Order: sequence, then structure tokens, then C-alpha cells
Amino acid sequence: MGKGKRKAFDCVELKSSIQAEIGEEEAKLGAEEAEKRHAVWVWTSKDPLAVWWRSVTGNGALVEMAQTHSARAENASSEP
Repeated sequence: MGKGKRKAFDCVELKSSIQAEIGEEEAKLGAEEAEKRHAVWVWTSKDPLAVWWRSVTGNGALVEMAQTHSARAENASSEP
């Protein structure tokens, strides 16, 4: 096995590239679909951050987001 120089791991570079990738993906989805994706993730994820958010918000913020999304969808479908 050859010994070459290994590039040092740069967590800031990794974080930036992941955020850029997610940003591009969400730009393709549009604001409403991205918001819906976030709400679904927060509601269903076992990720510690999502679990914590549900515990501190009492799910009230999730209900509000769901209602907002539903109202926007209804308004969009009723427009000519």
C-alpha cells in the first residue's frame, strides 16, 4: 500500500458542501414543498433534534405549520 499525503478532514468544508447541496435541492422543490418536507421530518424523525423540538413546542408549532400549508394549498387550488 502506497503512502501518500492524505488531505486533512475539514468539517467546515463538509458542512458547507452539504448545506449547498440541500439548498440546491430545496430551490428545485420550491418554498412550499421545502416547508412541507421540513414539517414531515420534524413530525416523523427520531433524530434527537426533531425529538427535542417536539418536546419543547408541544407540537403546537407543527400543527400551525400544517394548517398554514393546508391553507396555502387550498388557496392555490381555488385560484383560476
